[in-house]
Amino acid sequence: MSPTIAHLQPTIHPRGEGHSYLSSGGKSGMAISIAFTSLATIFVFARVYTRAVIMKRMESNDYMIMIALTFSYVFMAFYIMEAMNGMGMHGADIPPHILIKQMKAFWITIPFYNAGLLCAKASILLQYFRVFPTRRMRLINWGMLFLLGLYGSWAVLSAFLNCIPVAKFWDKTVEGYCLDDKGLWFSNASMHITTDLAILIIPIPALVKLDLPKRQKIALITVFALGGL
Repeated sequence: MSPTIAHLQPTIHPRGEGHSYLSSGGKSGMAISIAFTSLATIFVFARVYTRAVIMKRMESNDYMIMIALTFSYVFMAFYIMEAMNGMGMHGADIPPHILIKQMKAFWITIPFYNAGLLCAKASILLQYFRVFPTRRMRLINWGMLFLLGLYGSWAVLSAFLNCIPVAKFWDKTVEGYCLDDKGLWFSNASMHITTDLAILIIPIPALVKLDLPKRQKIALITVFALGGL
């Protein structure tokens, strides 16, 4: 996380107003974000084309993955804005007004990042309803969706309202209160990892019971595991 404005000392910045604040780290981050979002776009559009045009059967999981992709576009846009305003640079080398722009963009990326992840996970669980239609699997899926809804609401709201007033997130001189950054990060990260593992594990018992040769069964489990990742 970038140094806070409260730690900056008034100083003359040699770069000047017209100088670029895009660091090498910012360029790398932008390239990775654009590349993976582009790949996601190709795969999602291929899926939607297959479902809507060829099969003529769009389902809830297809709409959910489209929502996830939309959130990823918003995340990418503000991540690029963050990179263009000094992400990866030392705080002392960034003028305060530029750092405020960076921190505002950073503030917006967090909830949209969480929302995109949650919608992608929900899409997988919704697909499980069709692939594994047993009563036991339906109960497990509904339970997981309920859990995603609870912790997802917290992850998104706590990101938007990390500080009260919200302006304190990008300007530490503002009077107010902020949640503990490390505690919030570790709690959200642990829930993301736990639900990832749960989504990977849920279909394994049903796949193991399939009457298929061992090699095909292993290959099928591997495909589901890669899909979850």
